[in-house]
Amino acid sequence: MIQDDDLVRRINLLEILAEDDEDVPTPPDNAASDWSEEQIRRYYATSGVEAPTPLFPQLNPDELRAKFPDPADALYRSWFPGLKRSGTEVAAPGVVRFRVLCWANAGNAEDMYTNEGVGARRAVSPLLDWCRANDAECLAVQLPGRGARLREEFLGSAAEAAAALLPIVASKLADVPYIVIGHSVGTWCGYEFLQLARKEGLPMPTKVFWSNFPSPNIPLSDRPWKPNRELSEEAFKTESREWDVNEIVFTQLWGTYHRIMRADFELFDQYTFAHARVNAAGAETGTEEHADNDSKKLLGGGFDFPLTTFFGTRDRKISRDMVLGWQEFTSGKFEIVEVEGNHLFPLDKEPKTLWLQHIADRLP
Repeated sequence: MIQDDDLVRRINLLEILAEDDEDVPTPPDNAASDWSEEQIRRYYATSGVEAPTPLFPQLNPDELRAKFPDPADALYRSWFPGLKRSGTEVAAPGVVRFRVLCWANAGNAEDMYTNEGVGARRAVSPLLDWCRANDAECLAVQLPGRGARLREEFLGSAAEAAAALLPIVASKLADVPYIVIGHSVGTWCGYEFLQLARKEGLPMPTKVFWSNFPSPNIPLSDRPWKPNRELSEEAFKTESREWDVNEIVFTQLWGTYHRIMRADFELFDQYTFAHARVNAAGAETGTEEHADNDSKKLLGGGFDFPLTTFFGTRDRKISRDMVLGWQEFTSGKFEIVEVEGNHLFPLDKEPKTLWLQHIADRLP
């Protein structure tokens, strides 16, 4: 986040220059947070003519739809098979008021968000309730290699997942406000999606919710897991158990889950952080370069949306401090919330309900 001292200094500079030259048009509201001191001075020196050009210009809805036409219905539903099941699909497209884009954890499927269960296992979802009450659609991402997409090839990286999804959903986000939710490695997939979406001119979400995963700039030496490529089958099972994977997975179901989990673990095992953090005006607010992570100095990073993060009190892999690293990725409001549970608390009835209620409470 922007350091308080720097922000105060820029606010003071804006006030002083405004008093000295009252004829200069008032700069935009984001000038204090997004402009550098040099850009502020230049703005007033040129009587407001030279305002910083946005690094990521946003396209209007018509431009976005021309760039990203609506996908075929069957293709769209293959990525979001739970939309109808969730009861959040809005029949008339022009009536949709909001969209919720969700990313699941490794080894999981989109139904962790869209399926409330039946009978004794039923757990009402505060998030889906909010969607139904507000003409909002829940778009939970189904990656290839699972469910009805079982025969499709797995995607090799979080960036590849983002690139594959963007043309599928871009037209749906062109003029409808949305939020993004990600759990575990779903946070890194969601982060890469937002990086690409901003680069392509899409509007940014009104809020973002990440849970139980470190910020993506964590150095390799600090990552609390063992790369699965190096592990034997038994060692991989042990590693999976440390992520709180349920024992039932290691029975007759292992034949199905094994290939999905091996592929999904690659999404974080092989991840390379490659974004310098910049503010909306294009001024660098710091870069991430870790020698052991081969990070590259590329544009990206600094967002300004409100960001809520979660951590599990019994998570054996991901600590609160690791999750706290996300605060460096937004100049908007940041908060971290404790949930009583392990790494996979969304698979447990009570903590999942509490987690989704926290999210629903923060929506308009």
